[in-house]
Amino acid sequence: TSPDHTTLKSVLDMDSYAGVKSALNNMGDNLTLFAPTDDAFATFLAANPTINVTSDVETVTAVLLYHAIAATIPSSALAAGPNFVKTVGGPPLDVNVDGSTVTAG
Repeated sequence: TSPDHTTLKSVLDMDSYAGVKSALNNMGDNLTLFAPTDDAFATFLAANPTINVTSDVETVTAVLLYHAIAATIPSSALAAGPNFVKTVGGPPLDVNVDGSTVTAG
């Protein structure tokens, strides 16, 4: 686990998130996860103070699936600038490429 993804690991280790963890694992190699960093989680939770990762499983699951793509997409396959990719969670995700930096959200 990356040191920037400890919150994600903690969330996925909770029993209440076993379903989303299983769904992601079942995708195997056919998965690209633009994994939310600890900073992204902190920003999201600060902007949504009524959301609690322990009790708002449905909302947090939707956010996680919004960052999951049912395909293997290496960053080299993305064009510079904004890219919109279909997510497991439904709506397209804006993935921006700026040099070697890739951001999603």
